[in-house]
Amino acid sequence: MQLAVIVLFFVFILIAVRRIGSFRLPIWGIMTAGAVAVLLLGQISIPDAFSAIQWETILFLFGMFVVGAAIDLSGLLRSYADSLFAGIRSQKKMLFWFIFAAGFFSAILMNDTVAIIGTPFALWCAKKYNVPAKTMLFALAAAVTTGSTASPIGNPQNLLIASSGLHEPFLLFLYYLFIPTVIGLLMVYFLLAWSLKFNKTVCENPILDETGAVVGCEIPEEPKAAPGFLLLTKLSVVVVFVMIALLIMASVAGYEFSLLFIALFGALPLLIFSNRRVELLQKVDWTTLLFFVSMFILMKSVYDTGFFQNLLPAGFEASVPALYLISIVISQFISNVPYVTFVLPVLENAAAPVVSYMTLAAGSTLAGNLSVFGAASTIIIIQNAEKQKETLTFLDFLRFGIPLTIAQTVLFIGWLMLLS
Repeated sequence: MQLAVIVLFFVFILIAVRRIGSFRLPIWGIMTAGAVAVLLLGQISIPDAFSAIQWETILFLFGMFVVGAAIDLSGLLRSYADSLFAGIRSQKKMLFWFIFAAGFFSAILMNDTVAIIGTPFALWCAKKYNVPAKTMLFALAAAVTTGSTASPIGNPQNLLIASSGLHEPFLLFLYYLFIPTVIGLLMVYFLLAWSLKFNKTVCENPILDETGAVVGCEIPEEPKAAPGFLLLTKLSVVVVFVMIALLIMASVAGYEFSLLFIALFGALPLLIFSNRRVELLQKVDWTTLLFFVSMFILMKSVYDTGFFQNLLPAGFEASVPALYLISIVISQFISNVPYVTFVLPVLENAAAPVVSYMTLAAGSTLAGNLSVFGAASTIIIIQNAEKQKETLTFLDFLRFGIPLTIAQTVLFIGWLMLLS
């Protein structure tokens, strides 16, 4: 077996265990060590490693992380959430709105962005509504994964697929994947709402209803940001939405522009005019960007061995069930972004129909609901939760992820076969 594959195997094991003795290993550090290892072992040259990095994806993430950092620092999300959830006392009603809000925004702001800004909010909801933190963390992970399926900018792998030459990507994703995505989010809700009856927590400052039942917990208010910074943050969010609308209209008119413009134009007002730009740059999740850079390098070295390509059956790209199921399985071992970089050339060389690209997008994305290995957004959520002394273990995730993935697999394969 080639050395690059052996390195990947050890990376996989370490991410699952994440502990050597009493020392806890950061996930980004494990992936970075893997990239350094293949470079030192001569499995990939430095020029090839540099060219393997999907710089458009990295820059897109950077721009959205800046916007996400501003949303977090300004308290914009918390202020709107307080208004939205003001009249919600029920745990199940909160869970419903949380899942659909996270799913909607992940389709627009990219799932990794929502994973970053949504983790502290998910833990806030867990405390306020007396819901187990693990339940809210999985709700966030599954919602951003599922919701991101329906958009070409919902996640990095969809961005790669949309950038591979698809015409009118926004309309294609909407036509093929919007309806099953909404149903998929409902599946997330019903699974977690059902689980609430088996999970009870206790809060220090309970809120009681007129019958004396605990309906939530008192949470201290956070300091509000200066009006000027809050206004700039709102402007950046508006710019993101406007850029998305312009790109959709341009796509319909037959003009194609890089999706990178959405993130960069959204971040520009903050980076140019804000007096907190240094604080914003400090708050950008640089370790996640390093994780992606390292992952691209490691996976390119593995790709060059031909190991995983040899596991793919001949003609799998022409079958919706085969392509979808293979995407689910292999994404657990090499994550969905590098898997898509493996398969895209196969689809392009075979002149595969559009439904194959949509199947690749759905399967590789929803693989993230099976285990913590399936999506980088889940790793982001776990890393951010651990900063607040909470976590979601490999087995915790599987308990929710296995039934959800089975149900969503039946749904999406049936839907895509119907359209094909």
